[in-house]
Amino acid sequence: MVRVLIADDHAIMREGLRLQLAPTPDFVVQAMSIKELEACRLVGLWNVVVMNVAMPGDGSGLDMLRRLKHLCAMLPVLVISIHPEDSCGVLALKSGAAGYIRTNSSPVELAKAVRKVAAGGKYITPSLAETLADRLHDPAGQPDHDILSAREFEVFVRLATGERPTSIANSLNLSIKTVSTYRSRILDKLRLKSNCQLVHYAIERDLIFGVTGQGAAANGFFSRKTA
Repeated sequence: MVRVLIADDHAIMREGLRLQLAPTPDFVVQAMSIKELEACRLVGLWNVVVMNVAMPGDGSGLDMLRRLKHLCAMLPVLVISIHPEDSCGVLALKSGAAGYIRTNSSPVELAKAVRKVAAGGKYITPSLAETLADRLHDPAGQPDHDILSAREFEVFVRLATGERPTSIANSLNLSIKTVSTYRSRILDKLRLKSNCQLVHYAIERDLIFGVTGQGAAANGFFSRKTA
């Protein structure tokens, strides 16, 4: 039997994923919120965690994935998300995910992905595989933000949504000085000179998504349409 734990803070999505996987004969499925998952000391009893991950900004996304992998390094995590493979997918794999799949995938593909990562394999969509192959064969053609570390990318997205450094520091348990250091590294790696340029860079490449919070709401930086 494959014991599957679904983690999602939205009850409707959580139940929807459970209903998709529950009919599979050899699956035992349970669902809980991501906050409950963090407090659960029994995650090691499961064969795979299916986690719906939002991008940095809501405090429960990829940072939670990294914490979970720290608590139970051998537990495979399949990330499911609405966001594009060439941005969120690559970052999820960098953060320790065993696989990445879009929320618009079929129940058959979802079950296939769960089964593969539970068996110790990796699961990526053909689109993500193509993205990774392109970047492998043409490193010069990869986007500048690909050279950011997972933490740098998280700080980058938060800054791009207008979140204040103090808020970023509190959310990520960092000092203001550390956030400032990350900001300097990000601007240097992306060859930018200001937060304004950083915001335009993110908007032009559709990197601002899945974010909530007062910073994003106050500035209206949710999509290219607001630029």
